[in-house]
Amino acid sequence: MKKMLKYQIYDSRKSLLIYAFVMIVLFTVSGILAASDADYFAMSGTELSTFIFFFVVGICIYKEHWLMGMQNGIPRAQFFKSCLSVGIFFGIIGSLFDLLLTKIFKGIFSGLSNFDIESFIEMLYYEYFDGLSSFSSAAVNIIFSFMSIVTLFLMGMLIAAIYCRIPKKIKTAFAIALPISIFVVLPILATFFPGLSTKAIITFLRIMGLAEGAQNPLTGCVTMAILCIILALGCYGLLRKTEVQN
Repeated sequence: MKKMLKYQIYDSRKSLLIYAFVMIVLFTVSGILAASDADYFAMSGTELSTFIFFFVVGICIYKEHWLMGMQNGIPRAQFFKSCLSVGIFFGIIGSLFDLLLTKIFKGIFSGLSNFDIESFIEMLYYEYFDGLSSFSSAAVNIIFSFMSIVTLFLMGMLIAAIYCRIPKKIKTAFAIALPISIFVVLPILATFFPGLSTKAIITFLRIMGLAEGAQNPLTGCVTMAILCIILALGCYGLLRKTEVQN
């Protein structure tokens, strides 16, 4: 497993470095523009970019490395353990990177009254973070970011596992139908069933700790931990039954 793990991390290094470079440039340019302009500049929700990035990484790393692993006789269990380890590793570096990036650039541009960097998590759980100490706030940010990255990484892996498992002739249809189902079909269904969609939204807010007056990001972390187990089991179940297609 160690060889596969090292290969996966090594193979992902360019993508990680490019992403980090782009984010640093984005923060730097925004700060410079704020320093040279009287208009107000706010950087908010940048963690979302990290979450989406690792979701895509989860799709790519499974699809590409699975085929390589099978061709080189790597046992499926070892490949799966390696993917989980990579997801955890990405969760650690991704959550620390987001926090450090925010703290460093807040410090660099602290003298600018027209420039602000707002955490997506703190915006989402504004009631919970109100009055929270800097140390506690940083710790909760790291935990929530870590769980979000690992969850979305596993979600990407599951999508890739389904794609590798289904027959070759319907792969294109699956790739087209998935985003259409999420971004078109579901919103349409929500308009036809408003009562059901409202209940679903309320339930989602509760299990993610976003209920008004009872906000707690750690509740969302517990929910994501349970979801991670389900996603991991689904991935492994599909992996065991997937064969290399010519």
